[in-house]
Amino acid sequence: MKKPNFNYNKDTRDENIWSKMPEFSQNKLATNSEEVIGLFKLIQAVRYERVKVQDEHNECRRELINKRMDLESEIIKIKKSYNNRIISLQEEFNSVKSDTKKELAKLRAS
Repeated sequence: MKKPNFNYNKDTRDENIWSKMPEFSQNKLATNSEEVIGLFKLIQAVRYERVKVQDEHNECRRELINKRMDLESEIIKIKKSYNNRIISLQEEFNSVKSDTKKELAKLRAS
C-alpha cells in the first residue's frame, strides 16, 4: 500500500483563495457603511432566530421525552394489571379443570 504524500509546497489552493479575496480598506467601509451595518443587523437577527428556534426545538424534545416516559410507565402498569388478571384466570381454569377431573373420576368409579 502506498503511503500518502503530504507535500505542502505543491498545494496552491490557499494562494488561489487569498488572491481572489478583495482587500479590506477604510475607504470601502466608509462608502458602504450603511450596507455593512444592515448586514450586521441581519446577521444578528438570524442568530437570534436560530437561538430561539433551537430553544423551541429543545423544549419540544423535552416534552416529547416526558410524554414518552409517561406512556411507557402507563404501559408497564397496564401490562402488570393484565398479567395479574391472566394469572387469576389461569388459576381459576386449573381449579375448574381439576374439579372436572375429580367429578369424571367419581362418575367412572360409580
